[in-house]
Amino acid sequence: MAITPVFDIAQFGAYTSVTPAQYRAEIQADLGLLDKIELVISQFKITDQKTFDTVMMLKGRLCSLSCYTFNNKLPENDKVLELSSLLGKKMYAWTLKNLASSEDNLLIRYLLWNKRYSADRKVREWIIDRLIEKNLIGFIVRNNKKDIVVRGIHCKVGDNTFTGNSRQYVRTCGPQCFRLGWDMDVEYVQTKELIELPSTLDLIFMQDGKGCARHPKITRQDLKRLMEIVPVDLRF
Repeated sequence: MAITPVFDIAQFGAYTSVTPAQYRAEIQADLGLLDKIELVISQFKITDQKTFDTVMMLKGRLCSLSCYTFNNKLPENDKVLELSSLLGKKMYAWTLKNLASSEDNLLIRYLLWNKRYSADRKVREWIIDRLIEKNLIGFIVRNNKKDIVVRGIHCKVGDNTFTGNSRQYVRTCGPQCFRLGWDMDVEYVQTKELIELPSTLDLIFMQDGKGCARHPKITRQDLKRLMEIVPVDLRF
């Protein structure tokens, strides 16, 4: 059920000030809306991409507000963080609900695996065709740049915390997408008609770094299952 807020959510955190004094006044006005924001968030249900985009906008502005409340040691800081966390949980639940099926998850992970078999070209093309048909491979456009990506899985990403030499990986709350890593896959996809995917997808790079994901692992059991999924004449 859609919620009709008692104020315009889009105006929350949309600062237009030109002087420090005006900026502080706008911040204080938003801090006075936290109880109303909490009511809206508690009733908000993410049902589609448009609703998710609204929630993502609101979360981003709460995160910006939390930087101000933390740096200025304001008592509202805990409340802002609490609301941001609540939104994050709703976003994460919606993200998980919209992931690919178990079979398609395996196919996506195989494409993104940083190893491959020399005889698997036809298998990869079959996988790509299937994922395109299910709108799991498409393109996004950002800053006038077009990226061919695959979506449908969710990976933890690295932060700047280390245990010894090992980077810590944490969950994120929004839908992710990934570039195809093998030139042969990209070349084949470029011969196909693709849909444009939501620009709000978080483009994740698979490498060692902050905000990046590790390559998926493919086990012997995964390979056995893969051979049960693909057509008999393509098995290797």
